[in-house]
Amino acid sequence: MDTARIEAEKGQGLPKAPRGPSAAPQAPAPGANGPPENGRPVLYPVRLRVNVNVAMMQSLQRVCRRWGIPEGIGARIAITQFLAQQDPQYRSE
Repeated sequence: MDTARIEAEKGQGLPKAPRGPSAAPQAPAPGANGPPENGRPVLYPVRLRVNVNVAMMQSLQRVCRRWGIPEGIGARIAITQFLAQQDPQYRSE
């Protein structure tokens, strides 16, 4: 008896050739919520998207360019100042 026939009789089927690497690898899974894998704490864990008009955007760009900071940091400064003026509880946090 040949080997393939013996394996088929044992319920194992015919031997299969090994597969090569996949031609299209899957994209990585989206990041999980929580701290990153490197263990560094996340300073700003919440993402906020805001619609502004053209004049607001241009003003923010000018101020941030003058200060030499990214627009996201300038927007955080503006929000922080607004909240500190309007919400007494925010100041204590």
